[in-house]
Amino acid sequence: MSDYIPRTDAEALEFMQTFATKVALNPAVYMLSAADATAISGVVSAFSASQALAVAPETRTSITITARDEARAAAAALIRLFAKLIKYNAGISDTAKMAIGCGR
Repeated sequence: MSDYIPRTDAEALEFMQTFATKVALNPAVYMLSAADATAISGVVSAFSASQALAVAPETRTSITITARDEARAAAAALIRLFAKLIKYNAGISDTAKMAIGCGR
């Protein structure tokens, strides 16, 4: 699943936000619960907030960078878990899978 998440922080965040937003709009399409969608949105929001601190010149420190890296790792781990479940679920359409970036 690592191939789905881009390498740069900015691109990874964009991918994760799209994934989280589309899952949150209709978790049932992805055979997930509302709680799953909330968990995904939560880790992506944490990564987004920490990314903002890590790149802003006035708040960029080794501490904010480390916090960003940890938040990214947590978000990536959760998204990879759910993306794997979604990708291999034959009950979810290829179109829906492609909409969140884990299609063919």
